[in-house]
Amino acid sequence: MIKETCCSIEDFTKAIGDNTRHKILVLLQENEMNGNEMFNYLDVSQPTISYHLAILKRAGLVTSRRKGKYIYYHTNQSCIVDCCDGILNRFNIHLQGIK
Repeated sequence: MIKETCCSIEDFTKAIGDNTRHKILVLLQENEMNGNEMFNYLDVSQPTISYHLAILKRAGLVTSRRKGKYIYYHTNQSCIVDCCDGILNRFNIHLQGIK
């Protein structure tokens, strides 16, 4: 049986399948940031950052908290690890059935 992860494998692979989202995850690994702070590091518009953050949040890879008028984002490391383990388990199970 395949272990359930914090998000679906499909949401996870979609979330990590974009270079801008990779950059966001790298930025957020060191420190939490708000959208304005991310804008200073990324070569995309603020609406584009919001779009990508929504995909990452839906997959559970990023969480947020409100502080005053800003929303601060950070990676959900346990979910990232859980989803990676889920992928490894899924392919390991499928590979065992092939032998």
